[in-house]
Amino acid sequence: MLYWRRLIISPAKSHENDFNDILSPNEKKGKNERANWLINGFRNTVTDAGLSDVHTEGYLYTWFKCLGIARVVEERLERALAMESWQRQYPDAVLESLPAPSSNRYPIMLICEPGLRQKRNHSRFRFENARIFDP
Repeated sequence: MLYWRRLIISPAKSHENDFNDILSPNEKKGKNERANWLINGFRNTVTDAGLSDVHTEGYLYTWFKCLGIARVVEERLERALAMESWQRQYPDAVLESLPAPSSNRYPIMLICEPGLRQKRNHSRFRFENARIFDP
């Protein structure tokens, strides 16, 4: 809730964070429904601050508990919120959900200009284990 208050008083035009809250009930799958007053409080704060979600690609549910069993719970906790002026300045911006093989949270990456990122991918660093052995 403290971060919610910062949304209103912060001059930043975009916020990427683990908000630990959801904007609607469909952002949670599994047992233990989130209380409506919590969802409404967060949604009202986001709206009052003039923010909206940045377009997201990838898996939307960024946190999970008990994955692989019947009691699994998944929520969309990580997100990027931006003011309309920021979204006009970066119309092609996208929030990408990344894989996380050893965590219960999927990291997110905000890409303001997707075309530039694609060009850089051709020169990725590749580590070779063979290079660490000295004969």
